[in-house]
Amino acid sequence: MKSKQEVSKLLFTINFCVITFICIGQNDQQEINKINLPKVALAPLRFLASDELMGRGTTRPEINIAARYISEEFRSIGLNELTTAPDYFQTFSLNLFTPSKTGTFEVNNTTYKLGENLIQMSGTDISIRAPVVYVSFGMEENLDKVDVKGKIVVEKWGANDSSSLIDGFLLLDNKRKLAQQRGATALIESLPHEIPWEEVQEFYLQEHTQEEGNNISTFLIEDKDFSLFKLTPNSDGALSITGTHHRNISTKNVIGWIEGTNPKMKNQYVVLSAHYDHLGVASHPKLEEGKLDSIFNGARDNAIGTTAVIDAARYFVRHPQRDQYFL
Repeated sequence: MKSKQEVSKLLFTINFCVITFICIGQNDQQEINKINLPKVALAPLRFLASDELMGRGTTRPEINIAARYISEEFRSIGLNELTTAPDYFQTFSLNLFTPSKTGTFEVNNTTYKLGENLIQMSGTDISIRAPVVYVSFGMEENLDKVDVKGKIVVEKWGANDSSSLIDGFLLLDNKRKLAQQRGATALIESLPHEIPWEEVQEFYLQEHTQEEGNNISTFLIEDKDFSLFKLTPNSDGALSITGTHHRNISTKNVIGWIEGTNPKMKNQYVVLSAHYDHLGVASHPKLEEGKLDSIFNGARDNAIGTTAVIDAARYFVRHPQRDQYFL
């Protein structure tokens, strides 16, 4: 957080895909706890993570219920609306991608099948025969050593052998861009064996978001014997995928603001934000605590963050700071 001498507004945003963390002073935190008694403070968490919201999936109708609930919380607290975001809604378009389940990748007399040990994460239908090259972790320093133009690129998950599951996902968009910029025809990421393949299938075989303009065909692969890390320079492969599907949907951030008390800093802002969407419903229920359950309730990811932003807003409306706040 910028100091009170540097900022003048606080912007409160409940975003679809972005999380921004800032630090709140200890005294402020104690005051927030006084104003937000447990019954009030935890109400958004209980509602947003309830079964009735069906996991707040991106394409499910319940996501609109969640957005409306948050906007009415903002209204009841007394946040200001932006002129460009009536009802506290900032609308935008989201690109959704449904991966194909029909296709294969063949290299060195081994065939990987979509939906089994191969998952398409992004791209379009593709049918190519091209050299296959292994580029370690596919970071810039790795690609500087290998010509990948016109080739199918195989790389390890993450940036090094210590990379966590989340590290790999956070790096993936940038790694796709690097491969695309250098002319690769497709990108294949080999997951470490400690990542449960069944859980990856559960999510990525369903419709999910895809960044606009980053359409290189990207795949996750289960390479049980690490054979793809032993490719020879003259390895040749064939990739054939049909049945991918793209569509755009309109969705929304929920955004409001509180004016600070210092007129000299009226054009500066501090932003508090959290995302309110989650995974929705699994295609197949699983046994959880003795009961079949298919709803990804998303209490930690990220109903609790959304609740924290709402509770902070309630405090700052009652105790305006020198800063101006957006939530």
